[in-house]
Amino acid sequence: MRSFKSFLYTLLLLAVISFSYVRSQQMDIYREIARSQQQIMTVYKYLLTEYIHELDVTELTTRIIDSMLSNFDPYTEYYQQKDLEDLSLKTEVNLVELVSKFICMKTS
Repeated sequence: MRSFKSFLYTLLLLAVISFSYVRSQQMDIYREIARSQQQIMTVYKYLLTEYIHELDVTELTTRIIDSMLSNFDPYTEYYQQKDLEDLSLKTEVNLVELVSKFICMKTS
């Protein structure tokens, strides 16, 4: 009985240590992300305030995002909200056309 209790305490201690280690690793990742975002915002702010030509914020943001995503693979794309709505509408229309053709073929 005593060895079982010591085994449980040891197991609990290992679980706490493991959880603490994993949690610290996650916090390091979030700190790294925050640091990277701060660098991006510094450059972004500098470009908008100090650049000699006036910049289009929407175009600049889109170009930055496209540039980041181009480093992953050719299939990853970013859609702005209006483009996403257009894509959704086109997909919906194509689906309706496909279903109506299928129904027409089935009834013939």
